[in-house]
Amino acid sequence: MNKLTDQNYDVLYDKICDIIDSILTKSENDVHKINEYIFNRGTLKFNCTVFAKLYKDLLKKYKILDGLITKELGTYLENFKHIKSCSPEESYSEFCKLNKLNDERRGLSMFLVELANNDSLEFSYIVSLINDLHLSLDIELMNENSQYTCQEICNNMKIMYECNKVKDIECN
Repeated sequence: MNKLTDQNYDVLYDKICDIIDSILTKSENDVHKINEYIFNRGTLKFNCTVFAKLYKDLLKKYKILDGLITKELGTYLENFKHIKSCSPEESYSEFCKLNKLNDERRGLSMFLVELANNDSLEFSYIVSLINDLHLSLDIELMNENSQYTCQEICNNMKIMYECNKVKDIECN
């Protein structure tokens, strides 16, 4: 799965299904690991579209995956409740650490949007995230030294607004 791209999707999809079949033949308990792995790979910004497509196709083929996304979402949505940042002048090592976390969060935002765009994720999750981010932004705007945190919240909100269904609402 590490080499999955749009160009080789059709070839690797069958191989991925063969591997999943062999894993599930041994133990259906490993379905959670498969789900978690796809979610982790999908949150890398350069992979999110193809992994969202993979997730959708696997949901069609493996009914056992249905509903597992909710469990993963619970874990991942916690990431949005603790957005922090600092300036490089304050602490460069902390700035780098938080930048990495922020990149991961943006990748997650992109993956969730792609899942919603291809109907693998209920649109209500995106709406809920947008509302939570907006509330966080309102709170952070009250803090004098929160410009970097506000910027990160806005970056994620912008990604969420890329959801096709949000665009449809805005056009109506």
